[in-house]
Amino acid sequence: MYVTLLFLLCLPTQIDLPAQYFIEHRTVHSWMLDKSDDTDVVSVAGNGFAMTAWAIASTNNQLPHNQALDWCKECFRETLKYNKQNKGWLYHFMDLNGNPIFTKEIGSIDPAIFYLGAREAARILKDDSFAREVETAILAVDTKFMLTNNGQYPNKKYFSHGFFWVNGSPVFLENNWQEYSEGILLYRLFNLPYEHPTIQYNLPLFVYYYPLCFYDGELKNILGTAIDYQISHFDRVGYTACIGHTGYSVMEKDIISPLALACCEFYFPEKVKNALDNLPGRTVPSYDLARRQPIITRVAIDDGAYLLLRHKSKR
Repeated sequence: MYVTLLFLLCLPTQIDLPAQYFIEHRTVHSWMLDKSDDTDVVSVAGNGFAMTAWAIASTNNQLPHNQALDWCKECFRETLKYNKQNKGWLYHFMDLNGNPIFTKEIGSIDPAIFYLGAREAARILKDDSFAREVETAILAVDTKFMLTNNGQYPNKKYFSHGFFWVNGSPVFLENNWQEYSEGILLYRLFNLPYEHPTIQYNLPLFVYYYPLCFYDGELKNILGTAIDYQISHFDRVGYTACIGHTGYSVMEKDIISPLALACCEFYFPEKVKNALDNLPGRTVPSYDLARRQPIITRVAIDDGAYLLLRHKSKR
């Protein structure tokens, strides 16, 4: 595990834990460990947010520019290297040797976050060569393959959630990115039309602020309505996907995320102020309301979203 002494020397009095996470949990291939207590689990979406985190660190004198750029390039190239057979799409999780793990799913939204993260990192680093490399890779993604389930449904308009390789043939997941969700990132990334039938506001908060990491406009208002929904239906706000009693969980009872609320605060501080004022800290990953106990396991995608939204708020 690589630790940068310069970063540690530049830490403020109150340690910037989300930023520190991406320095201390960078591993081989400049890949990012999925969670702070992992030793051999790499998240492709985490890699995407890692690139933005390193680029941002270079603007804060927490990481030399050239080092941040080198890490981003290595992360980007090595991730693609171990996914050559996937038509531009990427394994959701890999081990440190580049082998797919758990369900061995090749996802669609996680690669979108990876490519968008690389694009944003190149922009922040102001490196035209890396930006061209990223855009070339994005253009090479076989979008028709994921849209039509490899031609099985030639008129299908919505991306599949992903697929598996079974004896050399793709087997697609049943669900598609149809209803409004973080899946909107796929359509924005590839400049494809997207008409969602309805917008549901009872989903985890991250669904509504992940898209704001890369795009703004009307998406901000959707987040605001989702916050209002939680306040009116649960009498509190902060329910998302985060570490709970038994690992990573979604909308778990009595588990809220101060970090998710901090992400919302960049857009709607008045809506989340009361909730944050009664919690132990804005960058605590999750909090057990019943036990009044913070849960300190950090997750790459959650910390990465926070850092990127914080950076955007300072522009």
